[in-house]
Amino acid sequence: YSFKQRRPRRGCYAMLALLSAANVGINAVYLWVVQGGELFFFAPHTRVDANPLLPQSYVATWTRFSPYVSGMAAALMQWETNRRGKASGSATHGGVADAATGHDEAEMKRRTRKAASLERWLTALDVVVLLTVGALLFVGVGTNHLTYETSPMLARLLFLCGRVLLGWCVAHIIYRCNNGGMRTLNALLSISLFYPLAVLSYGAYLLHMIFVIFVKGVDPFQAISPLKSMWVSWSVFNWDFTVCIFFTFLAAALTYVLIEKPFMSLRPTVNFTPKQRDQKERMSETPALQCV
Repeated sequence: YSFKQRRPRRGCYAMLALLSAANVGINAVYLWVVQGGELFFFAPHTRVDANPLLPQSYVATWTRFSPYVSGMAAALMQWETNRRGKASGSATHGGVADAATGHDEAEMKRRTRKAASLERWLTALDVVVLLTVGALLFVGVGTNHLTYETSPMLARLLFLCGRVLLGWCVAHIIYRCNNGGMRTLNALLSISLFYPLAVLSYGAYLLHMIFVIFVKGVDPFQAISPLKSMWVSWSVFNWDFTVCIFFTFLAAALTYVLIEKPFMSLRPTVNFTPKQRDQKERMSETPALQCV
C-alpha cells in the first residue's frame, strides 16, 4: 500500500474499514466479556461519596486506535484528490480546444451539473458530520458518567463505536477543509492561536493527573476522575481543579519551550523522492571515482 506506486487505493480503503470494524469488535469483547457490560465501577478503597471511576478500558490502547485510522484515511483521500487533480488538469487543456470548436460543449455542461449536484450532497454531509461531532463532544464516547446515568445502553453504544465514528468525522473535516469545503470552519481553524493551544493542550492532558495527585493528595485511581468530563471535574475539584489546570498548562508550556522546541530543530531532513536521492548518491560518488 505504498503511496509511491501508481495504482488504485480501493484495497487501502477496505483495510481501513476492516481496522475500524476490528476496533468495534475489540471494544465489544472487552466490554461484554472482560467487564461484564459495566463501564464504571467503584474501587474498593474509595470513599462512599466518591464519584464512579473509569475502568481500564479508558486508557487501553487497543480500544482507541481510531485516530490512526482516521489520519490514514485523510491522507489517502488527499493523495487521491491531488492525483486526480493533476490528471483532470492535463485533460482540461485538451478539452478547452474541443469546447471552443463546439464539439464538447454538451459534455462540459453535463460535468458542471454533476459537480454542482455532488457539491450539494457534500454540503449536506458536512452538516451531518458537524452535528455528529458536536453530539459526541457533548455526550462523550461512553466515558461520561452523566450519559451513563441517563442511558446505560447509549453509553455502551458510544463506547463500542463512538471513537471510530468521531475519527472518521474528523478525517472528513480535514479533507473538506483542505479542498475548499467548510470555508467558515476552515477560517476559524486557520487562526494562528489554535496551533500553540493544541500543542499545550496535549501536554496538559498528560501532566494533569500528576498535579491532581500533588494538589489533592489522592490515590491514582481517584485522579482518573477529571478525565471523565469538564463539568463533573469542576463540581468535584472546584478551585483546586482550576489550580491544577493552570499548573498543567504552565508546565506544558515550559516543557515545549525548553525540551520539545530545541529537539524539533534537530530533526533530519529526509528526501523521499527516489530520483533526487539517486542523483545525490551519484554526485557523492563522482569525486571518489575521479580520485581513483
